Amino acid sequence: MLLTTMKTISALLFSLTILPYTTALPNIPQGQPQKHNLVRSAAPSALPSLTTITQFPLGTWIENIAVRRNGNLLLTLLNTPELLETPPYPGSTPTLIHSFPDTDGLLGIAETSPDTFAIISGDFEGSITGAVPGTFKIWSVKLNRSPKVKGSSGTKPKIEVKLIVGPIPEALFLDGLEHLPGTNIVLASDTAAGAVFAINVVTGNYSIVMNDASMKPIPSAAVPIGINGIRVRGDTVFYTNTFAQTLWKVRINPSTGTPKGEYELVAQGVLGDDFALKGGYAYVCGNPINVVTKVDVQEKGEGESVVVAGNLNSTALAGVAGAAWGRGREGRETLFGVTTGGLARPVNGTVVEGGKVVGLRFG
Repeated sequence: MLLTTMKTISALLFSLTILPYTTALPNIPQGQPQKHNLVRSAAPSALPSLTTITQFPLGTWIENIAVRRNGNLLLTLLNTPELLETPPYPGSTPTLIHSFPDTDGLLGIAETSPDTFAIISGDFEGSITGAVPGTFKIWSVKLNRSPKVKGSSGTKPKIEVKLIVGPIPEALFLDGLEHLPGTNIVLASDTAAGAVFAINVVTGNYSIVMNDASMKPIPSAAVPIGINGIRVRGDTVFYTNTFAQTLWKVRINPSTGTPKGEYELVAQGVLGDDFALKGGYAYVCGNPINVVTKVDVQEKGEGESVVVAGNLNSTALAGVAGAAWGRGREGRETLFGVTTGGLARPVNGTVVEGGKVVGLRFG
């Protein structure tokens, strides 16, 4: 069960200064093109069905998600430093896996080997804009195999938790996290610095491997957030810049994460937090505007995009912040999104709810 006394970061809940920015954004219906891209409309048959898997109490900000090999979902909470697990079925009851000491909240999560995950934690003062530089850490959580039980997480798995490195003095605000396949390296986006760290999860050694203008917070940003979500496919890194409303890619050395190509604009006009890749598309979470946008990542600078779920004035995906595809035969056509409950920007200016996990079933 969740801890009964969940620590909250007061201004994180209701006073994030995103509202003045997003009120100027258009309400883009499902299946309609984003304004600044070459786009096509999605046919109704291409839109997913939405199902709530589980919902948390008011004030819960679910920041990110990973999927275990047994299909269960791992959730990181930002309002309290807790890692939870839930089966991917409606009505499931989450189980607390671990509460991390001496830190305020959890952010990115990435699987580094079977059932072993790296996780970011950090401290905040007053709000998410008050991320405390030099407090960010990288942890490792190793889970044993546990059965997937419909409607329940079953027996709490045995775990091994260790601090890989941290706090990292040079890190201003670590957020997104991705593993480089076949290596001991994870890439962490520093959203305030506009850079990417490479961290060895075995030795704890780290360095800044990317530092590009495309990653920096733009001067007009409502909050100092630049590069956010980060994903790897083969020898290419994809990343969002939230308030620049852009999606970028760069070829890398797949063993080290260092860039070896030009930074290329994939799409613009897409406000993005974290995202998931599948086929030739990115499914981008638009946290403060409550939508998931499907973006063609094969085009250079003109990637077609279409909103496939959610709406600016709907609580269906209120503050959707992260997403991951399910695993196994049952889960592979479902994108699981996690939400903040609209805490960054209340729906219609007033409506907030507890963060939730939503299954977006395609096909």
